[in-house]
Amino acid sequence: MPRKPDATLGAPVALFVHRRTAFLPGILERISAARPPRVFVFADAPKDGTSDAKNCAAVLALIEDWACPCPVEISVAPQNLGNSERLRSGIDAVFAETDRAIFVEDDVELSPSFFPFCDALLERYDDTPEVMMISGLNPLDVWPEAPDAAGYHFSSLGHAQAWASWRRAWARTEGALMRWQLDGASSRLAAALRDEEIAEERRGLYDAVTAGRISSWDYEWALARQLDHGLCAVPARNLALHRGNDPGATHVRRSALLYRLGRLHEHTLPDAPPPALEADRRFDRIVFELGHDRVSASSARHLAGRLIDDGRRLLAVALLRHAMADGGADPETVRMIHAALKSAGASAGIGGTEQG
Repeated sequence: MPRKPDATLGAPVALFVHRRTAFLPGILERISAARPPRVFVFADAPKDGTSDAKNCAAVLALIEDWACPCPVEISVAPQNLGNSERLRSGIDAVFAETDRAIFVEDDVELSPSFFPFCDALLERYDDTPEVMMISGLNPLDVWPEAPDAAGYHFSSLGHAQAWASWRRAWARTEGALMRWQLDGASSRLAAALRDEEIAEERRGLYDAVTAGRISSWDYEWALARQLDHGLCAVPARNLALHRGNDPGATHVRRSALLYRLGRLHEHTLPDAPPPALEADRRFDRIVFELGHDRVSASSARHLAGRLIDDGRRLLAVALLRHAMADGGADPETVRMIHAALKSAGASAGIGGTEQG
């Protein structure tokens, strides 16, 4: 997609808003600085019988007062559609007009590098059907850790709060739930994920969506990608933080260990891509464990070592203790906790209160 003369990005940006204002000014600032050729804003209407109206009006006031240097098109739902339908319908509307786009929800914080990263990979993988999504979220904060690694890697998972994709990939969501009910779909999913525990968890989610017990557009999006063995590109250094997992959230109201590791980084995309179009299975495994607060001792030690090197020793201790609570104490983990507490200047033992 050619850039307009006054645009920095090649791809348009779609922003989804509802009732949250806390992070919206920062998001609008990032979009303005990125200068996309076009901005779509999709707002859901307040729910009847709730106090949403005032908050939704405040959100729209921020959008209307926004001095964006790019063309902005605002679409307000005539009635409350709910999070899933508002996102799905908005994405459909975007891809009815463009072949690629960057999508952001209203409860994220973004690195200045997020939009250029997505835009560069949208161009690089435009004609690569195996790559179906680009995410700005690296929930492990920094990965991979090899000094000669590319600036991104691939995952069979992928977080869709700040992301990008193409019309060709999104079109695969059409009929994904019907495909899930066909013979062989479960085996195809297992072959894509190559981790039986992750596959079993996904089967339960997709069965619940198919039966109507869960309404979630991003589960259908993930299903479509995984049935086609699609890959999600993930930055080596995290470029977006999802702040929506709190008591006021629509779906995720708890903060798992997964959401405590990330920070925002600057990121320069190197010329060399990853050596192969395949998912990093170790990355996917650790993300799965942390997302379910069931981190194994080996995964905990791996991450704790990096946290300690980064000066985040007490967070490393919390992670290691959590792993021991699930799997029991082992000498290597105990030694690592003692060393982290000692280097942090804390005097508490394994069962005591952290200090320092």
